[in-house]
Amino acid sequence: QPRHTVVRRRASSPVSAVLMHFQSQMRALMDCLANPESRHFLVVLACVDLGHVVEQFIFQVSLEHRFGLSPTELGVMYSYSGIVSALIMGYGIAPLTARFAPPELVPLCILAFGVAQLGVGLSSSVTGYALLMPLIIGG
Repeated sequence: QPRHTVVRRRASSPVSAVLMHFQSQMRALMDCLANPESRHFLVVLACVDLGHVVEQFIFQVSLEHRFGLSPTELGVMYSYSGIVSALIMGYGIAPLTARFAPPELVPLCILAFGVAQLGVGLSSSVTGYALLMPLIIGG
């Protein structure tokens, strides 16, 4: 049962629209935190998001400093990773989860991710980095 009532108001400016959205999101977060069953999920979600942020930071710094990519080339690599991610989520996940149970699949994903990260560390070209991208995202 939500503790807060939702009041729909019309924003008078783009800034107030963003602030209203932020306030509604914070109310929803507080409602989730009030529910003991959802706290564990939120902790796991925060850890996954933190890992994603760190991975994106390493991705950008690695491509910028190791390979000297320009901002435009970084944009191309981010676009490529988005396309690969969409393809994996759209076409790769369903067949794997239909064939394997999560206890069998998680170690395989961790192994694929670890091998890909090792390969990225040893990679000497952007092409090698790009070829390992599906394993990184899929892992």
